[in-house]
Amino acid sequence: MPYQQKETNTIFIVEDDNANGALLTEIILQETNCHALLLINAWQVLKVAQYQRPLLFVLDYYLPDMNGIELHDQLQLIEGLQGVPTLIIGASLETHEQLLYTICSYTYALTQLNTCSIDCSHPERWRETAR
Repeated sequence: MPYQQKETNTIFIVEDDNANGALLTEIILQETNCHALLLINAWQVLKVAQYQRPLLFVLDYYLPDMNGIELHDQLQLIEGLQGVPTLIIGASLETHEQLLYTICSYTYALTQLNTCSIDCSHPERWRETAR
């Protein structure tokens, strides 16, 4: 019998680097009306996603147990998760300012669906956090 997934206003962040995970979580919590759930590996998100349907997945490409694309493919096999937007990031390839811009862009797209709101009008305040 399949599990009943609870729809949430939560963005799932899968990031094994503590500093990057904290930064992503802080950006989401302070700049959106969404909740953030930080998970440190693929197995955690695969388990939690059985019960909760997030608004967005933010996946680190460089996870230790499987890469972000493999994780995305596994998540798509879970009933009810098809169509959940996914952002795959490689923090080592991007500056924190680019990361903020990318998350703001994705979240702004969600605001157009009236699911989330965001204020990315002051990205300069994240420059200090990122250093």
